[in-house]
Amino acid sequence: RAMVFVVTPIIGLGLVVTLFGSQASSTEGASVTSQEVNDSVGKATATVGLTGWLASTPAPLPNGSLVSWDGFTVREAPPLPPNAPSGQQPPSYVEEVHTFTVTDGESIFDAVVLVHADEKAGAKMVGSPTLMPRPTLTEASWAGEVPWFGFISAPNDAEIEPAVTAWADAFASGSPKSLKQSTGDPSKANSYVPLTGAESATVEIVATGIQEPENEDAPAPTWMIARVNLTVTWSAAEKLEPGQQLSTITYDLLIDGIDTATPRVVSWGGSGTGPLLQPYSVALSGVKLTEPKNTSTPASDAATETN
Repeated sequence: RAMVFVVTPIIGLGLVVTLFGSQASSTEGASVTSQEVNDSVGKATATVGLTGWLASTPAPLPNGSLVSWDGFTVREAPPLPPNAPSGQQPPSYVEEVHTFTVTDGESIFDAVVLVHADEKAGAKMVGSPTLMPRPTLTEASWAGEVPWFGFISAPNDAEIEPAVTAWADAFASGSPKSLKQSTGDPSKANSYVPLTGAESATVEIVATGIQEPENEDAPAPTWMIARVNLTVTWSAAEKLEPGQQLSTITYDLLIDGIDTATPRVVSWGGSGTGPLLQPYSVALSGVKLTEPKNTSTPASDAATETN
């Protein structure tokens, strides 16, 4: 059975990731494909060159690994000056500056790779990659951080703990019928997809929130959102070594009926989606899901159909 723990809201994050992206221009009304925006003559050369550089011995960045390719800029050769020698031709290649994100497991870096690219001759990397460390800010930089914009912390009413626990039990049970029952959805056409292959789960309430009232006379809220960490023990998981801990999975939950004695989790989604959730918005309409033969059998192997 899922166990629930209540902790205070998370306020600080240890690392700021600066976003870098490529710039792409397009004619108004023109159709632009992903390949046109993201592809280049030198992209593969830059990527192979960077990964080979990271894997070289001794390593230029111990434990370094590629996280993502973030884009590139192009610089063409300027026109020849009027006094250029007769017959001199401008370079046929362009400079492509490719930006990547790499990490050594602790810090994050921008890696910059210069490539000379020519449509006919191909591409070659120039020099070695450049590493630019991204800033790591202190937790003081996150002063005033809130779980959701436009929401204020809600009292962690003990009455929502059974609702969260019931949802976690049903979600990890592999049973679509149990999960739907936990939501209280009255529609016969709706179905809900649970996790399959879970042996057990525990759930921790990280933060709760209600919409900030417009004035002192605003009616008491009837719903709230909660951020929870679900820790799942999978049936196929290897046994934990001493000192190892299971990783958590974070969800935002919509809890309705908080003005009653029987609140329920009526929708859920990824972290940050709480303000966008609507009652029963994760339901599949008109879809029949299979029910597990027993609590340890994944729902996909079952033969019984249910809404």
